[in-house]
Amino acid sequence: MCHFWYLADFTENVAIGVDGTTRTKSEIGFGTFCLDCDLPEIVYITAMSPIAFLMNLLWIVFGGVWMALGWVIAAVIMAITIVGLPWARAAFNIASYTLLPFGRKAVSRAEYSGRHDFGTGPFGLLGNIIWLVLAGWWLALGHLITAILLAVTIIGIPFAWAHLKLAGIALWPIGKEIVAADAVPFSRSTAQ
Repeated sequence: MCHFWYLADFTENVAIGVDGTTRTKSEIGFGTFCLDCDLPEIVYITAMSPIAFLMNLLWIVFGGVWMALGWVIAAVIMAITIVGLPWARAAFNIASYTLLPFGRKAVSRAEYSGRHDFGTGPFGLLGNIIWLVLAGWWLALGHLITAILLAVTIIGIPFAWAHLKLAGIALWPIGKEIVAADAVPFSRSTAQ
């Protein structure tokens, strides 16, 4: 599967793949798919709405950066062990989501892409159990404590809700994918 990232308004001339490769728009088409992939998929980075931008800015100021740093620390610790590299990748993905959660959501990779892979099957279950024991519980606890502190203030309730969602992801991150909030799952996009 290949993922190409470029702006949805098509002002960028080059699409950059997550693997570091680049393609021009003429090579992949406008909103079509990459023809040399077994399961083509393009993920568009759309412009952030002004409300999402404001919420993300306030999120960073009121504690989002500290929890994102916690995810990065967990990812680095896992990466140092070499054996923990699969968990490190998931933790880095969720660290970016923790830094800017508004306008994006975490979904099951199997439901979103329409197929199962290594992280969504039995090995993903085992990986999530190991993650829960090693790092998930303290990240979830950090999100829970932050959510409680933010919920005390009326204005902090949207941020508290976001921390509660992140606490759930902290307990079970393997097999999740971070997508735009308005992204359509593969199964629905093929039915249209």
